[in-house]
Amino acid sequence: MEINEKLLSYLSDTAAIELEEDAKEAQLRDLEAVIGFMETLVDFDAGLAPQVPNHSAAAEGVLRPDTVTNENMAEELLAGAPDRKGPYIRVPRTVEE
Repeated sequence: MEINEKLLSYLSDTAAIELEEDAKEAQLRDLEAVIGFMETLVDFDAGLAPQVPNHSAAAEGVLRPDTVTNENMAEELLAGAPDRKGPYIRVPRTVEE
């Protein structure tokens, strides 16, 4: 991709920003650096295999089943609460009316 003043002008118009004449050279250099970095990433990414499981893995039974192992533990979990009312933990009021 060729980075020139015409492209910079188009981008600044599209983004609705005004560039000062003395800053255009610096903006062109920065834009060239960003585009060069993106091209490097594209080249780098081309040789990599995906590292996350895909949805077909779940269909093949590769992932473990999701089972509930700790149901009906409300009383055990609330046993250590300093002040409670039924299944709720009471806390001091922090907002004045």
